Amino acid sequence: MNLRAINIAILLLLVTGCGLNPNHAPKLPDVESGPTVKPSLSSVSHVALTVFTELSHIERAIKPVFKTNTPAPPTTTTRGPGSCQTTKHTAIDTFETNWKCGLDDTSSGKKEIEGVEKVHFDSSQQTLSYEAKFQTRNFVDREPRAKAHTLAQSRQLTITFEKGATATSGIARLKLISTASVKFGDATIKIGSNWKIIVIGKMVYNDNRWTLEPGTSISFSGVLFGLDGERATLHASGDHNFVSKSSIDLGTFDAGSCTKPAGLWEASAASLGQKIETTLETSELGGIVSGGSNLNWPNDLCESP
Repeated sequence: MNLRAINIAILLLLVTGCGLNPNHAPKLPDVESGPTVKPSLSSVSHVALTVFTELSHIERAIKPVFKTNTPAPPTTTTRGPGSCQTTKHTAIDTFETNWKCGLDDTSSGKKEIEGVEKVHFDSSQQTLSYEAKFQTRNFVDREPRAKAHTLAQSRQLTITFEKGATATSGIARLKLISTASVKFGDATIKIGSNWKIIVIGKMVYNDNRWTLEPGTSISFSGVLFGLDGERATLHASGDHNFVSKSSIDLGTFDAGSCTKPAGLWEASAASLGQKIETTLETSELGGIVSGGSNLNWPNDLCESP
């Protein structure tokens, strides 16, 4: 083996050996080894609701940086009376929100949400970085925490502002990677949601209004089950792709806003050797409309992990 071949072999070993930290993002097992369902308009709509919920959460990264007038750290705020989410302004351009919801509840069949969101703005690179990790635990009764149905989620978002961007107008490139995996508290894998979402696109903002450019792409791969009371219901499996066919209105990201992406999308889904293509529309009031069916935005859209 010559020197060039040895170098290539070493490089391949390094690349294949440097995967994500398993504690950082859940490992996604082969979808085909788990439950599957044929693609349908209903399955596409349920996946769409999941991926557009991820789009809704983009505002969590932008609000702290663009809406704060705090000249210096530290400050601590909550989202309202009785809120279980507390935000700390830990540095001039660094924010951290801690979630501790339902941990003190002793009722049967309770729900817990525990996690942390971190936002940092690097002014020298004009890059905003957001990272979140959550665990949502649903208890059948008063079972031990290690046996609760647990959905582990991770979310990484990078927004890079292009040259010439200001606090009031500009263009930014974004990349979002989200994962979810169901497990017991003792790390045993359970049947349930097990997916990965990737969003790539450009945002334009002007006069306090944010939009996603046409051509924004979203890919979903894995298995999607329902949440909470529907957590045993299989909604979709396989690969789903969405491409925006219009500007997608994200709203103003004001202090009390809740982003409900509005616009036109092309969607495709492939599973069990079958594929379908469709179009759908999202609106702030109407939720998701596809093939004559409608899924409303959940009531807790902007209070969900």
